[in-house]
Amino acid sequence: ARLKNSNGWTWVPSNQLLADQVVLVEQGELVPADGKLLSANAVLDLSVLDGESRPRQIHHGFPIKAGSRLLSKNAEVLVEKGGAQT
Repeated sequence: ARLKNSNGWTWVPSNQLLADQVVLVEQGELVPADGKLLSANAVLDLSVLDGESRPRQIHHGFPIKAGSRLLSKNAEVLVEKGGAQT
C-alpha cells in the first residue's frame, strides 16, 4: 500500500497499516484496508465482497471496504481498521 507521509508516499505492507493513516489506491488496485473515501468520488467493483456485478459509485466520506477494486481514477482513503482488524 502507498502510505502518505511528510515526504510524499511510501510503500508499506498492507498488514502494517494503522487507523488514521491515509493511503493512495490507484485505478485497478484493491483497497488495502477498511476506511473512508477522502477523494470526491470513486467507482468500485464490490463483486468479490457482495456478489453485485454492477460497479458502485461512492462519494467523499462514505465507507470503503478492503478488497474492493477501484475502477475510477486514483483515490485517497483514510484507514479506519488496519492490520488484522480489516
